[in-house]
Amino acid sequence: NTVVLKPAEQSSVIGVQLAEILYEAGVPREVLQLVPGIGEEVGPVLVGHADVGMVAFTGSREVGLAINRRAAEVVEGDRGVRRVIAEMGGKNAIIVDSDADLDVAVSGVVSSGFAYAGQKCSATSLLLLEAEVFDDAKFKRNLRDAVESLAVGSAWELHTKMNPLIRPASGDLARAREVVEPGEQWLVPPLPADNPHLASPAVKWNVQPSAHAHLTELFGPMLSVMRYEKLDDAIDLIHQTGFGLTSGIETLDEREQEHWQR
Repeated sequence: NTVVLKPAEQSSVIGVQLAEILYEAGVPREVLQLVPGIGEEVGPVLVGHADVGMVAFTGSREVGLAINRRAAEVVEGDRGVRRVIAEMGGKNAIIVDSDADLDVAVSGVVSSGFAYAGQKCSATSLLLLEAEVFDDAKFKRNLRDAVESLAVGSAWELHTKMNPLIRPASGDLARAREVVEPGEQWLVPPLPADNPHLASPAVKWNVQPSAHAHLTELFGPMLSVMRYEKLDDAIDLIHQTGFGLTSGIETLDEREQEHWQR
């Protein structure tokens, strides 16, 4: 099975290095071909080419849906219907109920939400807290302290816990970091920075259902915290996002675990 590797333009150098490693390992160049370039220019040509049988894509929902539409078009010379495997982002949630080990919950949420500066499709973006946990001043303080302790800086510095963004915050992420909607407040506000690639971690508290920070994928160091009364309420809030990539629950109650899994 031959492969055309088209890295995102922001990671073209890494794509070249990956291809060279595979060539050195013995993969023939005619089997793996590297095609770097601007996605808007190269992508449609590759997706609509008669010799392409399958497209595997990771990226935004908007681009993923465009790829699905493009791949469905039959062109002259097609030998079959192109298949698409599209991983189109996520709005990943962790639920924390009152039976959870709250110290473990804080550690897991901070690690998942802010590792890789939140720029991974599986990063925790929503934190849903049962009312008792939401109102727990100690939990709130511990979450804030843990996030504020993250050192932001160069990947070359060993003390860095949150590396630079691949590109400065823009679009939905920038809006979420600049606009506070009714009911919301900052638990950890975004800090101004001289280097736009060094975005500090931010936590919005008391995000309301259907708010921008609830429903929108925010690809970066941004965590939205919501309150719920019953587990089914939390599950409904997750389903409302329209995404389904990763999710988690922090609870020691096996019945809650089983219900959430179903």
